[in-house]
Amino acid sequence: MLDAFAGSGTTAHAVLNLNAADGGDRKFILIEMEPYAETITAERVRRIGGNFDYYEVGEELFIDDDINPNVDIEQVRAYVWATETATEYVKPDVEDCAAFMGVYKGEAYYFHLGALDRDFLATMRTRADAYVIFAESCAVGEEFLRKYKIEFRKIPRDIIIER
Repeated sequence: MLDAFAGSGTTAHAVLNLNAADGGDRKFILIEMEPYAETITAERVRRIGGNFDYYEVGEELFIDDDINPNVDIEQVRAYVWATETATEYVKPDVEDCAAFMGVYKGEAYYFHLGALDRDFLATMRTRADAYVIFAESCAVGEEFLRKYKIEFRKIPRDIIIER
């Protein structure tokens, strides 16, 4: 059961009561944007014995198709990694440039706030079968990109933004 306007948690209460009455295993997802989500909604579910996880959503990553300047860039990298690979982002501990996100299925991923140019490419240390580089612009030619198996993706245009 999905309740996008959870209010005081009535939906969760009803689902838990039904499960208790017939031994069911129904699940629920509650969404509440008001500040009382923790003190009223979640507290009601706790009181009636609900086993649940509670999450608070942070700031929007994108505002008007631009990266939100109030968001930590590591959060954006984690989002990009997850949308590209469908896996959880773990900040790499290898020695590479700060833009390096990791390798997935032979492709090295980079997220660089700047131009994809020869100076940036010289900072990359990881060797891979191919490279996916998110950057604000590209200052190297198509032939160079093809030769070195580099796929340029423009920030923010080529980031998957689900709305």
